[in-house]
Amino acid sequence: MKVAFIGASVTYGADYAPANTWSYQTGQYLAGKYRSVVVKDFSVPGTGAMFGAYRIKAELGDFVPDIAFIELTINDSGATKGEVWSYTDAVVHQLRQRNPSVMIIYVALTHAGEETARRAGQLPPVTQYTSQISAEEGMLFIDAGASLWQNVISGSQTVSALLPDNVHPSAAGHSIYFNAVKARLDTYLPTATITPAATSKYFAQTNLADARIVPVSAATGCGRGAVPSNLSYLNDSLVCMAGESFSLDFSGTTLGFIQGATLDAANLSCTVDGAVQPDQGFLLGIAANPSPAYPKLNFTNLKLGNHQLKCTVNAIDSTHNRVAIGGFLVSSEVLLNP
Repeated sequence: MKVAFIGASVTYGADYAPANTWSYQTGQYLAGKYRSVVVKDFSVPGTGAMFGAYRIKAELGDFVPDIAFIELTINDSGATKGEVWSYTDAVVHQLRQRNPSVMIIYVALTHAGEETARRAGQLPPVTQYTSQISAEEGMLFIDAGASLWQNVISGSQTVSALLPDNVHPSAAGHSIYFNAVKARLDTYLPTATITPAATSKYFAQTNLADARIVPVSAATGCGRGAVPSNLSYLNDSLVCMAGESFSLDFSGTTLGFIQGATLDAANLSCTVDGAVQPDQGFLLGIAANPSPAYPKLNFTNLKLGNHQLKCTVNAIDSTHNRVAIGGFLVSSEVLLNP
């Protein structure tokens, strides 16, 4: 039984993380039900459905999961319904292309910013969107975040005890997530029937078949180097100092950067096919050392076809004078308007 986890920082590390994570516990639970279980974790901190849609095809490689858990709600909290549906649909497509009979389970988690809605008995927008697309795609949907808030609202736990930094759960928070997943799987697995499907419901409409990460070697100009990071995306980065420029030829309607959220980040001034674009700020609130990788679609709704990007680094000041890019996100995407 091959099991995949596709998620963000809370799920990151399913098959090698400390035993208190919900994903590790879920893998152990499944190992107790099947004779042989292989768990692979494709989670990356900072991943929402958009980044998943662009990166998961290459990263899955030849791994063919029988069960796949998707967890992307926290980083999709500010996304529109069209974005959540389109990109989640693309992730589902990649899974079903490998195994039309894969069992896909969407696990919705939570963060402290959802407290008002949860106390009012309301689902946050992203939880609504993911519940709806799960129903559309025939996925099992588990709102594990609801279980965490039940403990808070009942007074048996506090938000600070379960979500110490407002996002990432404590061991107790992970246990609540796992128990919510386990309780649902206990009733679902014995009677589950999967209708094989070779694709997702909306993939033919979104043009995300060509969604990909283009390596920085495709660009000309600037230098190359490794940026200290916990993620492999920045191991081979395009590194540009103030005044330096690079160019990239690409084909599609959409282009983005995997930005290195470095402490010395500057701004980027760009043109696409000679047309001036809004400046791109690389100095982010999540900047740290080692640097997180921050995926963003910077240029969208371009005319379908071939384009040329040209960019120059503009220093903010003497200490913010560098830009690091770990890859380019490229596609011909057309988002749904559900």
